Amino acid sequence: MRYFLHFLVFALTTIITQVGGVFYLIGVILYTLFRVEKTIIKFLITVMVYLVGIVIILPPMAKMNNRVAMPVFKVKETHVGCHTLFTVLTNRHYVRPELKQLVLDAAIDVNQKYPGVKVEYLDGSFPLFKEWRMLPHLKHDDGTKLDVSFIRSKSKSGKYSNRYFSFFGYGFSEPPKSTEEDYPAKCEALGKWQYNIIEKIVPDQHWRKLSFPIAENSFLVESIINQPNCRYVFIEPHLKTRLGFSNNSRVRFHGCWAVRHDDHMHIQINRK
Repeated sequence: MRYFLHFLVFALTTIITQVGGVFYLIGVILYTLFRVEKTIIKFLITVMVYLVGIVIILPPMAKMNNRVAMPVFKVKETHVGCHTLFTVLTNRHYVRPELKQLVLDAAIDVNQKYPGVKVEYLDGSFPLFKEWRMLPHLKHDDGTKLDVSFIRSKSKSGKYSNRYFSFFGYGFSEPPKSTEEDYPAKCEALGKWQYNIIEKIVPDQHWRKLSFPIAENSFLVESIINQPNCRYVFIEPHLKTRLGFSNNSRVRFHGCWAVRHDDHMHIQINRK
């Protein structure tokens, strides 16, 4: 049973973080060599090994794989930050350098026109290997894709805020209006059960207090697709129309086999 539990932890941490299983085994070897008996000490050793690994070892290894980390600490200078620390702690914030620069440049453009806006990213890719699929995503495998949250503002004060509850950042959708094309309903009617699943499992009592500012989000999408390296952006068809991109081929529908994209946009750059 003990070996099975070790294997289970190794498998789960590898699936979620890519490298967690390796650092877990290093932690196990260390506390075994030093004959540590207390469970809490074993846990702390394993956590410390993991944190040292992802902070010190992973970044230079990622550079060898043409991946860099998105900003974590210099949010005020870059106007870009992670939506949730879960993304960073699970090594899902790595992208190719040109994609990072694209988002940084777009964030500067948006902040110049709308001071106070922070562009918040969600999942990018893992740091290592040419292709490694990041579950549950279908395409986040090579550093050329990044999910970005839509801009939100407080309904009463109008101040920009993305502080709504979700440990992984997804699930706060901007649903279609009665006059708009409803692909969430269409895809569910086609039997695509996964299409709306995230919205159903994430509580909405917090994000319902926030508004979806049209001008700011439209300018954010425009700033992204105008960057030279941008290949396309995936969003829901009703938001493509609402934000004014009906005739823009770079703003696309992702298909019913994915999950809905009205809680975030999916950015993809050209492969080289």
